[in-house]
Amino acid sequence: MMGFARRMFARVQPLARSMLLAGIVLSGCQFPTSVQSLYSSEPVIPRGGSVAIALPDALTTVQPWNVKTRATEVFVTLSHAGLMRLDRTGTPQPELLERWEANPAGTVVTATLKADLQWADAVPLTSADVVYTYQTLLSFAPTTPLLREMHVIERVEAAGPANVVFTLSAPYAPLLSLWALPVLPMHAVGTQPIETLNLVSLTVGAGPFVYANKDEAGSFHLRANPWYVRGAPYLDEIQLLHAQPSADAMRALSGNTIHIAELENPWSVQQPATITTARVAQNELMALVLNVRTQRLFSDPALRKLLRAATDVPDAVQEYMGATHIAVDTMSIPNHPFAASVPVSKTLDITPALATAGWIWDSEQKQFLREEEPLVIRLSVDQTNQAAMRLAESLATQWRGLGLTIALTPSDRQTYLKQFIPPFAYDVAIVTWANGRSSSVYADTFVYDGSNTALFDSALINPGMPDISPTLNLPGYSNPDFTALQNRTMRTYETTARAVIERQAIQLALDSAAIIPIARPVHTMAWQSGIATPEGGLVLDTPWYLFGVEQWYRTAD
Repeated sequence: MMGFARRMFARVQPLARSMLLAGIVLSGCQFPTSVQSLYSSEPVIPRGGSVAIALPDALTTVQPWNVKTRATEVFVTLSHAGLMRLDRTGTPQPELLERWEANPAGTVVTATLKADLQWADAVPLTSADVVYTYQTLLSFAPTTPLLREMHVIERVEAAGPANVVFTLSAPYAPLLSLWALPVLPMHAVGTQPIETLNLVSLTVGAGPFVYANKDEAGSFHLRANPWYVRGAPYLDEIQLLHAQPSADAMRALSGNTIHIAELENPWSVQQPATITTARVAQNELMALVLNVRTQRLFSDPALRKLLRAATDVPDAVQEYMGATHIAVDTMSIPNHPFAASVPVSKTLDITPALATAGWIWDSEQKQFLREEEPLVIRLSVDQTNQAAMRLAESLATQWRGLGLTIALTPSDRQTYLKQFIPPFAYDVAIVTWANGRSSSVYADTFVYDGSNTALFDSALINPGMPDISPTLNLPGYSNPDFTALQNRTMRTYETTARAVIERQAIQLALDSAAIIPIARPVHTMAWQSGIATPEGGLVLDTPWYLFGVEQWYRTAD
C-alpha cells in the first residue's frame, strides 16, 4: 500500500494547504512556527522531465519468457511488473505481492496481491491475470531454462480476486525470483497467439513506465504509469535508444544528448568530470573445473587445493583479459546475498605440499614424480573462445613458474565438449557458465536466482558408460553435507534465511576446489550527474540498477 498511500497524499495535499491558509487568514495572518517547520523540512522533489538511456543493442522482439538481449531486459523491467522485483542486490522484493505463505511441506505457496492494483489503462489487475500468465507459460514447449524450470508448478489457481495458489511438485524456493516474470494483461492480449506476441508496442503494462511510441530515429518513448504500485514516477518519460560504438555513446553523454549509457566495450574518448562510470559484472562465470572423479589426478583434494592456492586470479585476469573482465572468487554475481568466497594464497612453496601427496621433485628430470609417473596437468580450453585462450596462457605460465608441468590442450569446440562425457578425459578445463534463466542465448538477470548449486548437484553426475549425455555437474563433485544444505535451500522461502544457507552450501563446494571461480565479463555503466533519488545521487553499479526507477528525478538539464 506504500505507493497507493503516496498517490493519495499527492491528491489531498493541495486541499490541506488551502484549508491551512484559510485558517491563517482568519487568525490574523500569523504563520505558526510549527507549520513553518513542517513545510520547510519537506524535500522539494522536481517532477517531470525525461531520461534517455543508450543500450548496446537494438530493441526488436520483446517476450519476457525468452529474453535474448540486454535491451529487451531493460524494456521489460521498465514497462512490466511481476509478483516480485529484484532489488539492487538481486534479492526478490514484493512488487504486486502483499505477502506469500508456504505450507509446511513447501509444496503449496499462496500469493496475496496488494489491494487496488491497476494496469496503466486503469483496468483492475487481479488474480485472473496472474493465473492467465502462468497457465499460458506452462503450456509452452520447454525450450528455455526458465520454461523447463516452470514445470515444477503443477497447478496455478485463483482463490478470490487477490489470492493465487501455486501447487508445486516439490519445494522450490527459487520460485520467488521466478515471480519477477511480468504478469501479462489478459484483457489487452486478448485472443492474440501468445507464442508470437511481441510486447514491444503494448501500451498496457503494470511497470513504472509503459510504451508510448517509437520515433522516426528508432528511439522508444516510455511514459510514466500513474497507477504503478510503488507510486507514480517523478519523471514523465524514459527514452531507450541504440547507441554503438561506446565512443559514440560517451560523446552523446558529454553533449547531454543521452543521460545514461550501457557500454559494451571500453570507451576510447576522454571522460568528462560530469560523467560517472562503474564496471558491472555480467551473469556469466569463467571458472576452472577440476575432474574429481576416482582415478583422476584431481580426485586428491590436497592436490586440488594446492592448485587453487597456486593460482593468482587477479594477476591472470588483469594481465591477459584487461578491461573486459573482472576477477572474482565467488560463484554468484558480486554483492549478491548468495556470494561466498575463498581467500587465495599469494605465497606458496608447492614442494612440501606435493611431497605430502607422494609427488617428489626429481632434479634430473626437473619435474615432480610419484612412483616414476610424472605429474602432468592437462589444461583443456575451447580454442574458439579468445578470452578463455588468453586466460589459459596466463595460468599455464603461472603454474610452470612454480615447477608444475602443464600440457595446454586447446581444441575445437566439438572436441572440447566431448571431454565432459565418458570417459571424462581431462584434468582441468576452463569453462564458461551462463546463468541466465529466460534464454538459452543470453545470460539475463531480471529473474536471476544466484544459485549455482546445479554445478555441484550429485544427482546431476553422469554415471558413466553407457550414459553419454552431458550434465551440469561437470567436475563430478559429490558431498552429502552439500546435498543436505541444497535441499534446505529449496525448502526455505524466507529470503534472508535462504541466503545464509545458500552461502554455506556454495562455500562448502568452493572449499573442495572442484570449481575455482576466475572471472566475469563486465560492461560499463556511464551516467550524467543531473539525475538523483530521494536518497542521494544516482549509483548504477549493479545489473539491477533500475530498481527504484520510479524515484529518479532530474536535478539539472
